Amino acid sequence: MELDGQCYISGVRSPAFETLPAAYQAVAIRAFDTDWAWRRADALQVVDALSALRHAVASIIVWVQFPDGARLSSFAVYQCDIEPAKSNEPWEAVVERANEAAAAYVRAFRFSDDDPASVFPPLFAICAYAERDFRTRRFLV
Repeated sequence: MELDGQCYISGVRSPAFETLPAAYQAVAIRAFDTDWAWRRADALQVVDALSALRHAVASIIVWVQFPDGARLSSFAVYQCDIEPAKSNEPWEAVVERANEAAAAYVRAFRFSDDDPASVFPPLFAICAYAERDFRTRRFLV
């Protein structure tokens, strides 16, 4: 499905998810119906894999690993939107900048102390895009 303004990787029907090495697919956790999310250490490795695939992270949404399944916190929505690429920015620079920012967010993330979900581990759903999709403004879900 093509939706203008969206990104891809976490969607279960996304071809990008299937471009990830099988080991990263195997440790992904279903978050809601169509999203996949990873534990912190795995999310950092997924960002590295995306860099190797030349995909730039666009955003990260934090899910919570509750005992009965993954879902968003009811206290707050935790999301990191990465600065989008500029039209004249070399793609390698976009990938490096975006993925470094994404990895820094994943490493440093902490739930608010007031959030009851803070006793559970965070999961990171990663949205990313390839250069051809950015240049043509065709982002996949």
